[in-house]
Amino acid sequence: MRIAADTLLKEVSEKVSNAEDELQKMAEAELPFLRGDQPTAEEIDELLAEAEKVAGKVHSAIAEAQTFVARKLVEVARFSEGPARAVREEVDMLQKRLEEGRERLQQFRSSTGDRKRTHLLQEVEVKVATAETEVQKMTEATQSLGSLGSAGDAVSEQLKEAVEQATLAERTAQAAIVVARKQLLQKTTELKKLAIAGSGSGSELGKLQTRVNAMQQEVSKLRNATKDAEEKIRVKQMLAEVAVKLQVAEADVEKVASSASPLTDEQPSPEVVEKLEKVMASAQMKISATAKLVEVKLKNAQGFLKEELMGMRSRLSNAEKKLLDVMNSAKQHKERLSASELVAQANEKVGRAEAEVKKTGDAELPFLKGVEVLNSKEATAAIADSEVAATGAQKAITDARTFIVQKLSDAKSFSDGPSDTCTKELLALQQKMDTCASKLAELKKDTAERKRKTQIQG
Repeated sequence: MRIAADTLLKEVSEKVSNAEDELQKMAEAELPFLRGDQPTAEEIDELLAEAEKVAGKVHSAIAEAQTFVARKLVEVARFSEGPARAVREEVDMLQKRLEEGRERLQQFRSSTGDRKRTHLLQEVEVKVATAETEVQKMTEATQSLGSLGSAGDAVSEQLKEAVEQATLAERTAQAAIVVARKQLLQKTTELKKLAIAGSGSGSELGKLQTRVNAMQQEVSKLRNATKDAEEKIRVKQMLAEVAVKLQVAEADVEKVASSASPLTDEQPSPEVVEKLEKVMASAQMKISATAKLVEVKLKNAQGFLKEELMGMRSRLSNAEKKLLDVMNSAKQHKERLSASELVAQANEKVGRAEAEVKKTGDAELPFLKGVEVLNSKEATAAIADSEVAATGAQKAITDARTFIVQKLSDAKSFSDGPSDTCTKELLALQQKMDTCASKLAELKKDTAERKRKTQIQG
């Protein structure tokens, strides 16, 4: 009976030892995680797979040992009281060791499950972070698309390249998001299979899902920006001919403005004004032609095409306003030239009239000595000279007055500045003629009186 008991204990002890050997392998499989090593993702996958494999063997070994012990306990019941009690005590101790081993296995599996959960989440995190990096690159590439230039500006090669880079960045970002989403779905399925997934898995997966969704929305928004840029480039290329005409028209207006600088002189030459008028006419023609072309295209334009054409129209309006300012300035200078010439002609006629009035006054000089001094023949001759001089003076005054009246009417067609100046000077000349007319009337009166006295004396 004793021999049978020893044999049974030996067999049970061997089974328990085998299970504990597997438990030792389990401890060894856990060492890389406990040492704080930094294995790669592939190495972690291998270590976790090995840990699960070892856990399976430990579970089998313990289950086998416990089943074996239970079977042997049935045999112990056939032993006599003394040997049976001793064997049962030994077996109880071995069973306790197996229970401790099972607890260790449970802890190991729980730790392995946590590690696997963490690793799966980290794998998803890596893919999501990679996708976020690509989306950031896309964002940076898209930011350079905002500088498309003003309406009518040509499309630069740098802009075309920027659009290509943004498109390439979009494809890369979208591919990275697809990978991240696929990884998220795959790892979510794996986590659900874990017996001990951890209470935080759902929350962390939800956060990762939110980040993926946010990236997709951002890419969609950025894709729209890229599409807008592509559309704007297409429109600008389509309007390239109009843009060239616009730029030529604007350049001509600038040329006009530059040519108008001599007008700042007080008295620009007629040649300068004439040359400027020709340049202005050419610029005006180009602006009008380009404006008509823009208006035709605007009739059915929509979207960015309409926006671009409206911008061109605005630039044409600004150019036309600038040209109009120069034209008004040129007109005023031309009117000043005309006014100056007109006043000069009037001055000439007034001067002639004043000279004729002076001749009339000079013809009166013989009488200033007294009528008694002159004989009848001399007096008659002096009176005749006075009458001839007065007739010439009257004609000169009438001519000057008529000219001034006509030119006062012409001055009204000038713009305010030249008109006011010219009218003021002509009115001053008109007053001079009034003075001359009054003086001549006195002279003619004196001559008539002298003629009467001379006739009486004769």
